[in-house]
Amino acid sequence: MTRFVQKQRKHTNDHRFPLDRCGPSHQAKQRGFKLKAPVRDITIKHASTNQQKRKLKAPIRNRAVKEIADKKFPPRVGRRPDPQSQYSAPLISRVSGIEKKIDLRKRARKVIEKEELDQCSFWPQTNSNSEYLDLNHYKPIEERALEFQRRREAKLAMARALEDQEKGLTFRPEINPKSVRIFKQTGLESIDIADRLTAYGSLHADKGSAVRPQTKDECTFTPEINSNTDVIIRASKMLEGCEPDFFSRQQVWKEHAEKKKVIVSQTSCEQENGMI
Repeated sequence: MTRFVQKQRKHTNDHRFPLDRCGPSHQAKQRGFKLKAPVRDITIKHASTNQQKRKLKAPIRNRAVKEIADKKFPPRVGRRPDPQSQYSAPLISRVSGIEKKIDLRKRARKVIEKEELDQCSFWPQTNSNSEYLDLNHYKPIEERALEFQRRREAKLAMARALEDQEKGLTFRPEINPKSVRIFKQTGLESIDIADRLTAYGSLHADKGSAVRPQTKDECTFTPEINSNTDVIIRASKMLEGCEPDFFSRQQVWKEHAEKKKVIVSQTSCEQENGMI
């Protein structure tokens, strides 16, 4: 309601236009619109709601603060284990029990694998390195140290003995161990070195004498030459007067390539001299 309407009503006695029907709010209601509440009313409503929530939470917050200050709240812990339970035993005994269970599982797995392998007809050939790296046969370095040291001492003693035997020798050829193994397997150790060399020499001589060139009549393979080759040879000016065989043509092409190289080298030298 505007002040103008109020003043008009005070100064006049005309009650044909009541106050509730004057102003923009009445017009908006007639048109079907709803007026929104002012921002101030909404703010007051939210503030009152938040204040009520704070009042409800205040006792809980005060009690929590008081408990923390007095340190009277008990910690949350689980129930104690049964003394007769397996988990109440010492750690070492429990670990040994776990190892026993693991061993039992491994044995059971091996039994199952053996039953499955017995039913198989195909046995693949496994690599020896896989067997060496098997955890069941593998030993740590601290357990293999003594054995490794013993082998090392044995090798050193053998090397010293060989060195003592070869003190008077000046030349020491290095022989491949594979050659020694093959030599022993073939049984050539009992034969004298001179006889073996003579036998090898005669064998090579026999092989060399057996080789001889074959004649044209003995050759079974005769290649077929393309008929266009003769036409190309007759039309070529470079091969004019040359014999029709392959080797003669190759010689002509070789001479032509050498002449071309000489010409190129001469022209390059002339160009360099002209520039100087």
